[in-house]
Amino acid sequence: MKFLLNAIAPPILVSALATSVVAQSAGDDHAAGEALFVQHAVSATLSDGTLTLNDIDKHMIAFSDRPFRATMAFPTEGLIEIWNKGQDSFSDDPPNAVLMGEVDGKAASLIVELTNPALSDGTLTFEYVLLKGEDSVTLDRSYMVLDET
Repeated sequence: MKFLLNAIAPPILVSALATSVVAQSAGDDHAAGEALFVQHAVSATLSDGTLTLNDIDKHMIAFSDRPFRATMAFPTEGLIEIWNKGQDSFSDDPPNAVLMGEVDGKAASLIVELTNPALSDGTLTFEYVLLKGEDSVTLDRSYMVLDET
């Protein structure tokens, strides 16, 4: 389990995730304590190995899978603050993310691996490796869903 959710989660979410770890160690293969993180932006641009999320929401949403269905909102800078912290951090094991949005009014999505985040004046940037989809594109009405596993 990544350090991110433990670093920013309220007690109920930590409790749910800890229960999941105990269930897993007892033989349950379901990874209910893992989380997904969602960031909205007016647009997302991929160019020359840099993903730029423009005019981002000030908060990200995190949620876990069944049976806990835990959820929380937290300031986006929290992601930057803990990116390099803890065992199995995002800097040690870069996360995948799905980017979704519109290109010329049509739905589009792609998958990237993210590294080196930076936040400045409502713009969130990452270096990326394209795993699936079209490179050098701008997505309007974009969402990034980051997988912590």
